[in-house]
Amino acid sequence: MATTAIRDSRLVIRFSWWERLLVRRATYETPLAAVTEIEVRDRWSPVIGARAGLIVTGLLKVGTWRSPGAVRLVCMKRGLPTLRVVLDRGRSGGGFDELLIGSSHARETQAEFRATRT
Repeated sequence: MATTAIRDSRLVIRFSWWERLLVRRATYETPLAAVTEIEVRDRWSPVIGARAGLIVTGLLKVGTWRSPGAVRLVCMKRGLPTLRVVLDRGRSGGGFDELLIGSSHARETQAEFRATRT
């Protein structure tokens, strides 16, 4: 699954080889200044809207979801904590309003982000 980290004042997400096919990128990076909210959820989040990607019911969601007023980059797997990141799209430069990323590094990434805000 994807890995998340804070590097050089940026949130960096690296996707596995097969996830890259569905999210159409090897990595996603955004400046920390574009992050308006970050939280870790023990359960994965429901995702609504039209999708370009893959759902394996109850196991996996990977791709881009579009709904009125929001575009989400999603890469979640059952059993992994989900890092939910809300972005200021104008500052992020990536075209997404929200990231939902299942990662074993989610809590560490959240803690690193909070440390940059103090």
